[in-house]
Amino acid sequence: MINVVYDVIIVGAGPAGLGAALYTSRDRLKTLVLEKFMPGGQIINTDRIENYPGIERIDGIGLIQSMRKQAENFGAEIKTGCEVTGLEKLQDGNIAVYCDKDKYVGRVVILAPGSVYRKLGIPGEKKFVGSGVSYCGTCDAPFFKGKHVVAVGGGNTAVEETLHLTKFA
Repeated sequence: MINVVYDVIIVGAGPAGLGAALYTSRDRLKTLVLEKFMPGGQIINTDRIENYPGIERIDGIGLIQSMRKQAENFGAEIKTGCEVTGLEKLQDGNIAVYCDKDKYVGRVVILAPGSVYRKLGIPGEKKFVGSGVSYCGTCDAPFFKGKHVVAVGGGNTAVEETLHLTKFA
């Protein structure tokens, strides 16, 4: 039998999930955040963030630690090492969230699973991430000011990112 029914269950503890947890817990909603790995997602690999309002410069780990602490200070529960394997609408209108062998029940579920950059898999790519290799032209364009760049990708996003890069490189 489930003893606790959460007002909100958030799947994913990246910036979007932690941001949602901050707002819901601050509004006194019983909030649970479930994260497969550790909070942060892709942003924890970022060495330098200079475009976050109110913070001149911070690294990804520092930003996520601050976001986590802020959400927890308002009462959000954050459970790591929990891979969500399914959702089920219950007869009472609540939603069951299955995480490994555990079951959590909430009135609302917010999905914030993040995204994964498509990598090329070429020699040196991993070594130079953050030092010449970037997966976000919009985020990192100012770091390439006056430099020659090569953009790789297909589709609208690649074109949009490349056009943005031309303002700097």
